Amino acid sequence: MVSMTNTSSRFEESLLRVAAPRLKALGYDYDDRLRDGEELFGFRKSLGDDVHAIVQFQRHYQATNDEFTINLIRAKTHELQPRIHGGYAGSCGARLSNVLWFVHSLRLYPQPDHWWNGLDEALDLLERYGPAWIEDLHAKKPWEMPTHRSQEFAETVRQVIGPAIERSGYRSELRRLMGDIPYPYFVKDLPDGAYAFVEFQVAYGLDPEHFMFDVRLQRKPTIDPLDFAGSYRDWRSASLGQLAWRARHAPSIENVPLEEVKSVMWHYADRAELIDRLRDALDKLKQIGLPWLEGGSVLQ
Repeated sequence: MVSMTNTSSRFEESLLRVAAPRLKALGYDYDDRLRDGEELFGFRKSLGDDVHAIVQFQRHYQATNDEFTINLIRAKTHELQPRIHGGYAGSCGARLSNVLWFVHSLRLYPQPDHWWNGLDEALDLLERYGPAWIEDLHAKKPWEMPTHRSQEFAETVRQVIGPAIERSGYRSELRRLMGDIPYPYFVKDLPDGAYAFVEFQVAYGLDPEHFMFDVRLQRKPTIDPLDFAGSYRDWRSASLGQLAWRARHAPSIENVPLEEVKSVMWHYADRAELIDRLRDALDKLKQIGLPWLEGGSVLQ
């Protein structure tokens, strides 16, 4: 078996050989201060006034191959460190695959959190979508929507989903994202010390009156659903829409036309349609989502 250290060394060498020249052309340089052991490797571009644009390659926990994801970060700090975030009102952070999925509505992979095995494909997408998103102060954020509609969405989620899912041991929670955007989710303490999350994520396209949402299912050992730091050994995550699509069609959505794959999200235009779509999502939670998440638990 290949050791993690040797694999990671080869991964860093690949980044320096393959990724560095392509990112250098976009103004990003490899910065060893952004490295964290065998997991995180970062390229940085200064935007001025201690603001940094970061392209971060993150290897999978205990990976014996080069499986990785890409984090896009804009943050402000005097001292660089691997887990950089925040620092000022214009900070932002998201995975490249989340930007593809939620900002550009590109369903290139089975779920929003994608891990690549090869640099070439990832770099092609990164060059086209990554720096443009990080460096644009007005770029649309994953799950972003007009404030008044996001509040309506959060309230309706709690009204429609809350009573049923709370009977199964989940408690309703609400986070506030940047811009005071509400982020509704439900969490359950599991017997093994982990936490199960059901998160309702909303997005909108070019039409400001047309909205979409998906339901993210997570099981992990940390209580914060938006915390991606630390161990991924016991972490699992999936899109409820994508799981439901698989149940209807096939084990994989590879090589399926993009327009058909877009059906994994629920679409609505007003509150009446939102209620109807949430009821449909609740049915799929009962039939598919919670059994997958908990290994057999269902709503009554």
